[in-house]
Amino acid sequence: MQVEREVPKDLFPCSSVYQHTQNPYYIVAPDYTHKSAGIRILHQLCSALNQLGYEAYVASNKVSGELWTPKLTEANKVAHYLAGKKPIVIYPEVIKGQPLGLGVPVRYVLNYPGLLGNGDKTYPNNEIVFSFHQEYYPGGNPLCLPIINIKEIDATIAKSPRAKGAAAVYYNRYKPSKEEIKTLGEGCIDVSPSTDLNFKEILSILKSVEILFCYEASAIIAEARLCGCAVVLLKNDQMLKVPELVEKRGMNGLSWGNETVDVAKALATVDEARTQIIEEIIGWQERLNNFISVTQEASGNTSIEECWPTNVVDALAVDGLSPLETASKLDRKKYKRVNDQYASWRKKSTLREIDADIYAEYITKGDLPDIAVVINHLNTTPQNLIADTLDSVAANFKKASLVVILSEDQPPEEFEGSEQLVWLHKDSLINITNSILNSCEWVMLIEAGNQLAPNALVEFAVHAMSMSGAKVIYSDEDVITKDESHVLPSFKPDLNIELLRCSNYIGGSVLICKELWVEHGLPVSVSEIYGLLLKLSAEKSTKKIAHVIHHISTVLIHGNGQIDQSLENLEFATAQNELIGTGLAKTLKPLDRIGTWLVEYQASDIKNTTLVIPTGIQPGYMRQMLESLIKYSCKNLVQIVLICNQKDLDETEYAIEGLSSGVSVKVMVSDSKEYSHSATLNLAITSIETEYVWICDDDIEFIQEDILGVLLSVAKQKDVACVEARLMSTQGSDAKLVSGPMILGVQGTC
Repeated sequence: MQVEREVPKDLFPCSSVYQHTQNPYYIVAPDYTHKSAGIRILHQLCSALNQLGYEAYVASNKVSGELWTPKLTEANKVAHYLAGKKPIVIYPEVIKGQPLGLGVPVRYVLNYPGLLGNGDKTYPNNEIVFSFHQEYYPGGNPLCLPIINIKEIDATIAKSPRAKGAAAVYYNRYKPSKEEIKTLGEGCIDVSPSTDLNFKEILSILKSVEILFCYEASAIIAEARLCGCAVVLLKNDQMLKVPELVEKRGMNGLSWGNETVDVAKALATVDEARTQIIEEIIGWQERLNNFISVTQEASGNTSIEECWPTNVVDALAVDGLSPLETASKLDRKKYKRVNDQYASWRKKSTLREIDADIYAEYITKGDLPDIAVVINHLNTTPQNLIADTLDSVAANFKKASLVVILSEDQPPEEFEGSEQLVWLHKDSLINITNSILNSCEWVMLIEAGNQLAPNALVEFAVHAMSMSGAKVIYSDEDVITKDESHVLPSFKPDLNIELLRCSNYIGGSVLICKELWVEHGLPVSVSEIYGLLLKLSAEKSTKKIAHVIHHISTVLIHGNGQIDQSLENLEFATAQNELIGTGLAKTLKPLDRIGTWLVEYQASDIKNTTLVIPTGIQPGYMRQMLESLIKYSCKNLVQIVLICNQKDLDETEYAIEGLSSGVSVKVMVSDSKEYSHSATLNLAITSIETEYVWICDDDIEFIQEDILGVLLSVAKQKDVACVEARLMSTQGSDAKLVSGPMILGVQGTC
């Protein structure tokens, strides 16, 4: 078969002459072995495509040195992706699904689907199906290629002159016993795949025997007859009758069973079989050309996005991506990994029968507090989200005492209300207050589209009853990514005021005590609830607010989706009003991650802090630290105290020589023979008279203006014994700010 060649018509040298415009072929094939005709044909197809000028690769670990079959590598994929190529991926029928997950999928059916391997019996509409024989897959495009090299058969020399009655035996899936093989005649030669014979040795044997006893359908049936050897097919549990494909092509050179008459007929017609086999192969070039034409046209009509899905591209080591593209790729890979882990966790965490028994016992006692459910529907979201939430409420083990749907839309015609199910316009919420007060002790506020787990209301009720002083209870949830490709978990911490001020991590559902809810004006939307929680966190100390707002880890609520820009704007404005309006914060800075912002607190100018630095071991680092502290001045700092052992005193004094910090620097010497961190700190702290003590290791670097002022503001606002900021680590160091029981810690780079 000749390859068409186009000579560039341009008179001038042109680099486009080097470019290959056809789309490449990826052939998914097992490791090469001459013992399998199906495997041989896949590798031979790859070789033929390359010889015809079509780039082709095999996804296989082992190839034949006699064929043009380059292995498919990640580098190939990357190059094709960057070049905008759209691969044509060929799967044999023994491969299940489309494991590469890219390109234009083509199915090459080399045997009856499902007969061998773990392959599917039917194929999806997006696959182009080619069949080696029409009988294998009726309706598939024909692609019968030469399996056998007739020239090689004719050139092979017989192992010995063909002797009358000489025989060989072939088996694979069926395993005959040694005794059974002995019945086939003395000297019967085993040519099965389990032997170490190569292809030429098998052909040589077939040319020297009269009969091949065969226990299954295989390409060796044709190979034997081309060698002039008749084939006797033997019935077994793997071959109960003459294979349909063999029977349709006639019984020349074949015998079903070892009857003398049938064997004699096979021997008499074996020469006719050779002619018939050769005729079947004729026309293979046209079939291969049609295969190329059909697949290249299909790839040309397929988009790059379809050929290279995002998850496939993310798995490639593509160089030269922009920082934004790299970050997005890493995010997608992380989300996929987390989503896979979460799916596995969900599967293992389903409710068990014993859980249902425990919940039933709680409910039958009758002492759980009643809960009313208020569903808030935004007019920007479809009404069917309400139905999703309603269905989840109805499926709960514990029934809600009342369900109120709040919406600016009119209820659908099919909606049927009742005393326990009410649809209200948002402006009319006050009208239902008395009913809610009379019917419940707690209110579950939930955004339409969020779905409660079956155990949610029971768990909330149990915790509401057992948590003394609790007024607000929130739980974990999962959310849908914006492209709806993944469902990701949001396992939340117990109440953390700093996190709460930087993001509404409470989410789209919360249980609230009815008195608190009414007292604060019946808030129902996410932003309103967020504002209430910020207000509570400002009114009470950290210790007190921890008794009011509780987190439970036994409930998982399925969220409707991630926060969008409009909701972020509302929550950001709410945080600004509560934090800046009350003087807690100076500014709020939005962060790149949607729904989050950075709170900058009001700093104090009172000089009330001493910085203590244990040093001497690496004074060079300490010098760099002090220089960065001078650059990013700290208004509250009174003095810097350096503590070292006697042997390190000279290096410490040398390191601070000529340093102008704006505050006094004092060097203290520890009398300990061996360095002791705790003893060194105790020595310094006992000599300090300022209100606060800031303790830092000597190997950190400050990169933020007035870090001390920020830490002091956080400490005062939180009213806690310990505040610890964890930033970018440089030397794995620790730093702590203490005043009596108070400790402010900084680790790494501040």
